[in-house]
Amino acid sequence: MSTSYFSHSHDVRIQNLNMSADNLTFNAQTAASSRAFDHLYSNIATEAIHNSDERCDAPKCHPETRTAVQEDIVSWITSGDDDEQPKRIMWLSGPAGAGKTAIAGSVAETCEDMGLLAGSFFFSSFSGSEARRLKRYLVTTLAYSMLQHEALQALRGPILTTIERDPCIFRKRLRDQCKALLLKPFHALGAQLGMVPLPKVIVIDGLDEVEAPGSRNLEPHEARMKNEAEQVEILCTLLQAADDRHFPFRILIVSRPEPVIREFLSNKANLLTKEIFLDDKYDPDSDITLFLQAKFSEIRRRYRLSQSWPGNRAFETLRCSASGQFIYVATVIRFLQTSKLHPQARLDCVLALYPSSDLLSPLEALYGRILKSSPDPNLTLIWIQAISFFNLKGFPASFVRQFLQSREGQADHLLENLASLVLIPPPGDDSLKFQFYHRSLLDCLQDERRGGRRLSDIADEFMLVLATDVLKYKSPILPLNDSEWAVFVRHFLYLFIGFFRPPKEKDARDSLATCDVLWWLRTIDATFYSEPELASVVVGDVFESMHYHGCDDFYTFARCERLCKHWRSQILAGCQALGWRVPNAIQLVRHRMWMAQAGGPGSPDEFDLGAFFEPPNSDASCTSTKSLPAREEIGGLNVVPEGYDTLGELVDKICARLPGNWEERYEEELEAGRTAFNVFQSEIRDITCELGDDISDDDMTDAWAQKFEECHARLNE
Repeated sequence: MSTSYFSHSHDVRIQNLNMSADNLTFNAQTAASSRAFDHLYSNIATEAIHNSDERCDAPKCHPETRTAVQEDIVSWITSGDDDEQPKRIMWLSGPAGAGKTAIAGSVAETCEDMGLLAGSFFFSSFSGSEARRLKRYLVTTLAYSMLQHEALQALRGPILTTIERDPCIFRKRLRDQCKALLLKPFHALGAQLGMVPLPKVIVIDGLDEVEAPGSRNLEPHEARMKNEAEQVEILCTLLQAADDRHFPFRILIVSRPEPVIREFLSNKANLLTKEIFLDDKYDPDSDITLFLQAKFSEIRRRYRLSQSWPGNRAFETLRCSASGQFIYVATVIRFLQTSKLHPQARLDCVLALYPSSDLLSPLEALYGRILKSSPDPNLTLIWIQAISFFNLKGFPASFVRQFLQSREGQADHLLENLASLVLIPPPGDDSLKFQFYHRSLLDCLQDERRGGRRLSDIADEFMLVLATDVLKYKSPILPLNDSEWAVFVRHFLYLFIGFFRPPKEKDARDSLATCDVLWWLRTIDATFYSEPELASVVVGDVFESMHYHGCDDFYTFARCERLCKHWRSQILAGCQALGWRVPNAIQLVRHRMWMAQAGGPGSPDEFDLGAFFEPPNSDASCTSTKSLPAREEIGGLNVVPEGYDTLGELVDKICARLPGNWEERYEEELEAGRTAFNVFQSEIRDITCELGDDISDDDMTDAWAQKFEECHARLNE
């Protein structure tokens, strides 16, 4: 039985009706696609796209700067298939503030202009948009970006159909999103996409700034672990895409050299990854010079300043202070341009002609955030201070680890999240040193207005207590084998020069007063047997420091503290037992006179007592060596220290009999050509005769004096 919609109707006319199954299907598909596209759009981070409104003020490379690194990246994007071993992933890393994001932004702009950019995502933990911190928007934003590219319109159907079929795709794992929205569409289209030139690259910036949802409410260590897990998931997803032969794009990843990222790209993604590290190879100083020249030119025009402003001295100060980091000069220029004050007044602040509290605040925020990512920020600050401002900065990282660590792997545990601020050599490397990328970081730590003095004092005491423990226990906290000990002890004794003094902590001072001084003398003698002048410098520094830094009243020996007497008496007795020449009462008197005239401990080394500690093998032609025995084989000297109190009393008596105007006459003798080593010869001779002591007033030999002076010159280089 048939049914007619027009039964009982007459003369019905329908004109211009054009209905077909195809049209009905098309309209339904269009509506579904529109809904799917709206669903996609509601799950992207528009703020993270390279040309978003939120990034309108984002840093980009100044014209004609960072050209070499940009050319390397663009060349890899356009011609990377021609490489001997083509790589699908490039990792651009470098210190914080080196200009990585600016380079990534400029490369993205360049590639967009060339039709090569398939998509971009600029993560940022400083952004007001939470979406720029989270992984969940990455794949969807890339899929959306691809749909905007003219050459990728064929992807619209497969991508939107997937979303229509599975609206929950946005809540699935990142790798499942990648497979459904980025990989399967390319599998489905196959050769169809090969009909037109395709874009070539996806740019991902700030991977190290990815955060886990809610991580800001967690303890620092837990937050770091969760954030790193998110970053690794992103890396796994990007590797999944790069390893798929149907996925046509290269992937540029930009981040700080954080350990978790380096670990992944150096191992799991090693075969697919090419790395660029922003170091001196790319001549950042020249780029900084161009940037400053251009910006100062703008300021001169704006304020009608002379063509000579700001002057070569100011220019060079800023260029050198940058240490190759654009973040510093960018902050300086921003400081000069965002004020109602005259530019010269602001520049004076920058050049520290008078204090300013807000110049370094952007840098401090950056540095503070990185430092707080350490599992123990307070101890990390102490380590940084110890490494950068004390003698440790000149030593191999292996020694620094041995000296500072209280447990195995502590250095890497503390510093691994600071890889953007400090070069951290791998354990076991005996040649590389810890190096800080940013001079401005160290400036912040030293600034007294920011607690630099207190931090310096804390780190200083920390180092002295550690050194005291080594002296007490004849070993650092972590045990060393004999071969490691031989290398360690040489560095440790070098560390003494100009650094060691008794710590303030009572327990440490008590430990120092019970150290095996004679054992250490044997160790010093064996370690520097072929370099006797170094042995003299070390022994002289310790002998001087124990009194002038260890006693409250260092202008008399009558009130020497226990640790001072313990060390100085055993040094004198032990050196004599080893055949060394040691300073006598007259030389100690002259040293005290010099210290009084020069202002006390820390005075210039124009009178170094080490010159009077002369080993028996101090002859300039000595080339013999003595190997350092195992620690348990180093015996103490069979001597009984005595006579130190008598020596001290004699020095005090001679000083008490000096003329009342000796300070004035001292200066006159120096001006007349005498030295601190031979002033007051006749007066001191008369005093010793009066006291009934026949003391030799011999100076050191010319050969030894020259050798000792040359040694000091080398140490001060």
